[in-house]
Amino acid sequence: MKKIISMLLLFLISASIVLNAAENQPQHIKILFIAGQKSHPCGVHEFYAGSVLLADILQSLSGKTYDNGEVILPKIETSIHRNAKQNDTYNFDNTDVIVVFADGGQQYPLKGHEAELEKLQRAGKGFVFLHYALCGSQGNDQVKPNEPPKDAVLISKLTGGFYEIFHSVNPSYTAEFKHLPKHPITRGVRPFTIEDEWYFHMRFQDDLTTEQIIDKPLPNSPQAILITTPPNSTKTDNNGAHSGNPTVRNRLNKPEIVAWATQRIDGGRGFGFTGGDQHWNFAHPDYRKLLLNAIIWTAKIDIPKNGIDTLSPKFDELKKNIDKPSQLTSAMEERIRGKIDSWNK
Repeated sequence: MKKIISMLLLFLISASIVLNAAENQPQHIKILFIAGQKSHPCGVHEFYAGSVLLADILQSLSGKTYDNGEVILPKIETSIHRNAKQNDTYNFDNTDVIVVFADGGQQYPLKGHEAELEKLQRAGKGFVFLHYALCGSQGNDQVKPNEPPKDAVLISKLTGGFYEIFHSVNPSYTAEFKHLPKHPITRGVRPFTIEDEWYFHMRFQDDLTTEQIIDKPLPNSPQAILITTPPNSTKTDNNGAHSGNPTVRNRLNKPEIVAWATQRIDGGRGFGFTGGDQHWNFAHPDYRKLLLNAIIWTAKIDIPKNGIDTLSPKFDELKKNIDKPSQLTSAMEERIRGKIDSWNK
């Protein structure tokens, strides 16, 4: 009898913990994707196609149960603002997470919207900035270093870091992620290797250095999510707005942060991800899982022990919404299909 009572108490305690966890997170979240304009060749900077892919997957996860019922995802509602421009009006009403996947420079779509974003920040909303969107409206015509515009500095306040021209660099290379830090965003993500345009030497919040963030992360400051040691060839270019600078040239053989997360002091969460150049990479299971985990995490939702598992999109699904499908040759298709197959064996 005592054994039965003990088991019953254990069950009731476990059920109470699950219910309390569920009550402490939102039951319905809205995620707005701000997808930038067409700008690059086929398969590169596919802001709309990438946004559709992630938005559809996220919406399909509504109410899904993980970890024997311990994690229940809320209703997830997604929307996409396509071909976003600076003068557009954005519907931020009741939005919980804003995902910005767009170009920087003159095509950065949120220039002039700083007051709206700051209001959302104060309300504790989540922000995800992908790839070139991390640059804000900085342009190559900005002659003087260390004078980024307000909209770029704001990205640091929202996510913990931003791409600063004449300081950060944007090479394409194959990154190896051998060790993943312990964080809800990395749950279920295995070490992986993948080619992309991985920016690094970002300007982090409070001028924190890469080493400070990796070695001694602080509360309410950026936490490293993806760390890699880029080839030295990516650090030896001549001076330029994006190509190189003396500080980067002095960082040979040193690790760099290419994705980070921040639990902000206002209660909101932010995530910065410098990849996202190569559209086909969304078919990589660990690359995709990390992004989905991150978006869910910024919405203040518990992440399952093994992360957000989803089926890998097939080639035909990936190419469905690309900007310039006529540029896709049979040789390109064969190469991409081979990559996707190798990632999903």
